[in-house]
Amino acid sequence: MHSHRMQWLVPCIAGLALLLLWPTAARAQSTDMTGVIAALDEGRSVPLIIQLAPPEGREVQAAAMNEAEIASAQQAVLADLAGFNVTNVKAYAYTPQLALTVDSTAALERLRAAPQVAAIYVDELNAPTLLESVPLIRAHHAHTLFYRGGGQVVAVLDTGVAKNHPNLAGKVVSEACYSSTVPSQGASSLCPGGAANSTANNSGLNCGLTISGCDHGTHVAGIVAGVAPAADLIAIQVFSRVTDGGGVTACSNAGRTSPCTLAYTSDIISALNRVFALSNAFDIAAVNMSLGGGANTSTCDTDPRKAAIDLLAVGIPGVINAPRVTTVIAAGNSSLRNAMGAPACISSAVSVGATTDSDSVASFSNVSTQTTLWAPGFDIIAAVPNTGTDDKNGTSMAAPHVAGAVAILKQVKPTATAAEIKNLLAGTGPLVTDQRSGGTWTKRRLDVYSALCNLITCDTDDYRTLLLDQTLTGTISPATDRDHYFFNGVAGQQITISLDRTSGQVDPYLELYNPAGVRVAVNNNGGTGTNSLINGRTLLQTGRYQIVARGVSSTGGYNIRVSSQTVNLNPRPIITSLSPASATGTFTGSDFWVQIRGSNFLPTSQVRWNGATRTMFYSSSTRIWIRVRGADLAFPWPRTAQISVRNPVPGGGTSNAFPFQITFPFLGTSELVQPEVGAMVPTGVKSTFVLSWTTPITIPSWRNMQNMDLRLRDESGKTAAWVRVVERPGETSVYRLLNDSEVSVSTSVTETIPAPEEGLPGIDMDIVLTDTVTLHLADSAFSGSGRTAIMTPTLTFGPNAVGTYNVEFRVDGPDGEVQDDDILGQITIVPAECPYAVVESMVDGPGTAMAGVDQFYTVSVSPIQATQPISYTWSPEPKSGQGTASAIYNWETAGEKTVFFNGENCGGFTGYAKSVGVYTTESPDLSISKRAPLVAIPGELITYTLTITNSGTMTATNLEITDVLPEYATYAGGGTLNGALVAWTVPDLGGYGATADVQFAVTATRTITNSIIGVSAAGDYSAYSTEPVVTKIVTDKADVTGVTGAVMDGAHTDVEMEAGSAADDATIALTELDGPSYPVPETMAVAASSDRVEMKVIPVRSFRLDVYDRLLGRGPVIIDSPTFSTVTTLAQPVHGSVVVETATALFYWNGSEWSDEGIACTSGTTELTCMSDVALPAEFVVLETTTETPNPADNRIFLPLLVGGK
Repeated sequence: MHSHRMQWLVPCIAGLALLLLWPTAARAQSTDMTGVIAALDEGRSVPLIIQLAPPEGREVQAAAMNEAEIASAQQAVLADLAGFNVTNVKAYAYTPQLALTVDSTAALERLRAAPQVAAIYVDELNAPTLLESVPLIRAHHAHTLFYRGGGQVVAVLDTGVAKNHPNLAGKVVSEACYSSTVPSQGASSLCPGGAANSTANNSGLNCGLTISGCDHGTHVAGIVAGVAPAADLIAIQVFSRVTDGGGVTACSNAGRTSPCTLAYTSDIISALNRVFALSNAFDIAAVNMSLGGGANTSTCDTDPRKAAIDLLAVGIPGVINAPRVTTVIAAGNSSLRNAMGAPACISSAVSVGATTDSDSVASFSNVSTQTTLWAPGFDIIAAVPNTGTDDKNGTSMAAPHVAGAVAILKQVKPTATAAEIKNLLAGTGPLVTDQRSGGTWTKRRLDVYSALCNLITCDTDDYRTLLLDQTLTGTISPATDRDHYFFNGVAGQQITISLDRTSGQVDPYLELYNPAGVRVAVNNNGGTGTNSLINGRTLLQTGRYQIVARGVSSTGGYNIRVSSQTVNLNPRPIITSLSPASATGTFTGSDFWVQIRGSNFLPTSQVRWNGATRTMFYSSSTRIWIRVRGADLAFPWPRTAQISVRNPVPGGGTSNAFPFQITFPFLGTSELVQPEVGAMVPTGVKSTFVLSWTTPITIPSWRNMQNMDLRLRDESGKTAAWVRVVERPGETSVYRLLNDSEVSVSTSVTETIPAPEEGLPGIDMDIVLTDTVTLHLADSAFSGSGRTAIMTPTLTFGPNAVGTYNVEFRVDGPDGEVQDDDILGQITIVPAECPYAVVESMVDGPGTAMAGVDQFYTVSVSPIQATQPISYTWSPEPKSGQGTASAIYNWETAGEKTVFFNGENCGGFTGYAKSVGVYTTESPDLSISKRAPLVAIPGELITYTLTITNSGTMTATNLEITDVLPEYATYAGGGTLNGALVAWTVPDLGGYGATADVQFAVTATRTITNSIIGVSAAGDYSAYSTEPVVTKIVTDKADVTGVTGAVMDGAHTDVEMEAGSAADDATIALTELDGPSYPVPETMAVAASSDRVEMKVIPVRSFRLDVYDRLLGRGPVIIDSPTFSTVTTLAQPVHGSVVVETATALFYWNGSEWSDEGIACTSGTTELTCMSDVALPAEFVVLETTTETPNPADNRIFLPLLVGGK
């Protein structure tokens, strides 16, 4: 908030001239009133927007009228209407306009005759125009340069925002609601308490989710926050609830389920006025309006919203601090190649069409010569109410990408005008040409970094990708320059990064950031005095790392290089979403694929349904599929299944369990009758679908539904066909063909804009979505009887529809309830030249195998005539045969193994998982191992875990396990203690690598070693181990990570780890020693009060610091160059009235001598403060030079460490 602006602007606005806001046309112009008069004659009320005329005797362009004069003109119009029933009056403070509702032609004629009225417009209803897009638009480059929209605000005019969503918490700084109630049009207010307007707390919250479209505003706000994460939001709810019925068909005409959300133009104008009023208090960069409708082939500058949009852009002439707010509007989703919806067609607005992640124009997007630019609008994942995320398609999703980009650009240049921003957006970024049939326009696609580089100087050294063993050159100039590099790393990979000065005086400095943007390593001159070195860093994540090369001081040239060593360390997978995330329960379900989205997936990952391994298909590290069986959807309902992903060892682990909802079929059951599940449907050929739907017994007739949909949709959200039957009570039901955006069209209250194209089954008519699908009405049918309805659409698919799709069914009930989760199976649409897609596969080979012996596996793919070529991928990697239909495996160890196969051709993909039990012998083959904590503190509970493995095929019985209680350990529980032996009995243990664990616990005050364990079973089978397991007893220990710190307390030494100081999961151990382990010199020459004198050296305190890798369970490991500080409390011996002079310093043992190299200390009266970058582990000693033996001193050690295993 900027109080200095408010103090100056508020008292001055009333006296300032409002210029260029008045219409230049003659008075009493209006939009076509034919529909309005017809509606009034039928007894319906009609909301209107009145454009006021400038005062008499003034030139339009010279008109000067302050707020008081605007209010006076508004009151004059209302006074002239005093004898009429006028409702829903909205008087705008900053634009010369007035909104109201009339119910008679007499009132309309009085308005048309009023001298204050310049034009009359119908207050139209507007519909909302409805993971991986931030990297596509290169916003992350701006984030890296710390341009994230900080200090800027974006106003979201939509269906409200769930401001407490985790992705949006704390971002909403102001709220408002403007929502009309017009009973004759089925519209009611969504403001708190049904008020017409509100600016109270929570007034900008999203409307109820039972109303179609109420998650839209939160999704839009989530996209803004993703592009500009440091920007704040103004949430303004501008929609009304509209319910079809009694002649009202607004929701149906907009392709929406009733009740739905639609916005009156007058409420949008109210919101824009509110934004202008708030521009005194906030730096508002942009307004986002993902709404509108219609088809405009040119500009629509007579739109009543233009006055408010222009006011936000240029402010009030004469005011220095004009708002300079850019209004960003979605172009619309009607698939128009040379037209846009309104208000996107207003010339001063920034209009946005939609592209896919492959930079092709989205099938649903509008575009015209007036469109400003493209932005991503397909399969966009963002926040939705109730803490979750969802993917949506539409220009509604494209516009907030641009609004967020404007916030970043305004952070860089706050003085930029709306016109400058529009030109910048339209002139930067890659060119994308509309590739659709009939498409001609070429526009720029949003590129935040390219636009940013027109406002700042971008370094040509930036954003190059370093390959392994590749050397690149760069220059640090000026001294504040930071050069950014990318490196694509793999979890478990060990890399060394060197930055060597080649010219100038630059002092090199290296930083490494992980894919999440967290700094995990730094180095300043770790190589030599002119070089920096990050040595032996083990990467814990797979993804794109960022390396920053900079200088501590001065300028100069450099070489930068990355070399690598690889270790087998798999990451733990993470699931973020599923698609689909739910399905309706059914007894007749068929198998289908569910896409799992997340990170760290591997070709060797296993996918699990409620813990059971299922067939999977691996696509990338962020996409993997699980095959869900039709039987998984059987009763009981509703219930939740858990989907998880497991990566193999070493490393690896199981992901978070993600819920898949199986919902109750409360609106009935559906069935795909034709084609059969798994069918291949060729493009260019008519194909007839037959779907049957039966209502539950509680609903006596199928006619209770509003719409009945067949939808072919893949797991990424792409839709090949969306066919809707619209029920018309008392009439014949009609077919519609929808595209895959959330809303395809909007409507006006007077129905002057036609409803979507539709037709009766059986008529000679085709409905076409070019290049994707054609609905042939002449060959289609629809019938219903009792509780059952059958839709029989005939479709021809185009080339854009090729792929594998879930066959989905959707139906909505009379009161707005929706059953949208029916998945009836899958079909594959194949190109004409690829008539047979792979659909199924089966791996044949032994289900059991002996370790160390070659095993042969073959796969058969169906259909047998599947179009070639077919790719064959086996995982884990076989001994031989990768890429063929036969593979050889040879496992070294026993256990339950899984052979995964993935096959793919031009038309589809398939997967199969075969379980194999691997053994070593026919009889029981036992082994035993043990693990325990590496370190513990005195008295801490130490738990030993013994693992017994049976690698044979035969079950072992009557197992007796024994362990010897370690010396110096005190038994605390577990097993049965008999003298010095701890014992357990296990009745049986299966084969094929089955394991059993037993445990016991001890305490200790000194380091303990456990080394003798054994197991025996019936039949004289046994195994023993004498491998020592050591637990070191230390003074204190602390677990640290990349984001958490810790504190260790000793008797005389405290160690404090700052948050973020450790890059890896590690345990730091502090051990206080009775004395140094290595001899110290007896004397040392130091500077006294006068001359250098030889003084006695006495060790005051000594201690060790060790580091243990918690992820790998080993240690101590090495930290190359940690930075830590020590604070030592000093004591000064006193001899009578004479104070003995002392000198105190911190040393470490470097392998051959005590050294203080790399340690800098400052001594105060009572403290010794030291800074060090000594490598750990290390032993330290505090040495005091004195003529007397000092009293013990307390030590405080502060360690901001960067931990890395070696």
